[in-house]
Amino acid sequence: MLLSTISVTAIAELTDKEWQAKAVAKYPALGIQGSDLNKRFLAANSERRKTNPNFFVDPKWSLILADELAALSPPAQSNSSARPIFPDLDGKESFFTTATGMGLFCLAAIAVVIALYWKTIKGIVRFACLVWFRLFF
Repeated sequence: MLLSTISVTAIAELTDKEWQAKAVAKYPALGIQGSDLNKRFLAANSERRKTNPNFFVDPKWSLILADELAALSPPAQSNSSARPIFPDLDGKESFFTTATGMGLFCLAAIAVVIALYWKTIKGIVRFACLVWFRLFF
């Protein structure tokens, strides 16, 4: 019970600006000036201020309004033939994102490890051969 009281108090302490930031974080297009969602949000905001000014008493009005607008808009059509992209590559495929590239990269990494530890590997193999020959011959 105490935890729920604390969380309700913490939510109530958020300001209008913080709720607006949450709305933009949830719907990034809302923060882009001139985007469809931004235009619809501004139009709905001015209409709601005329028709229902009590709506703005709740500090999270911006998130509620953004949720309403997002529920009204149809979901974006996805292209079924589109390949997943890596956001850090800005949609460009790189050598390391392909299976061939990853395989060759792993082989190169193994070759580097062998080159760096060749003496140790050679000693272990030599020791294993000695033990094997002494045990079986």
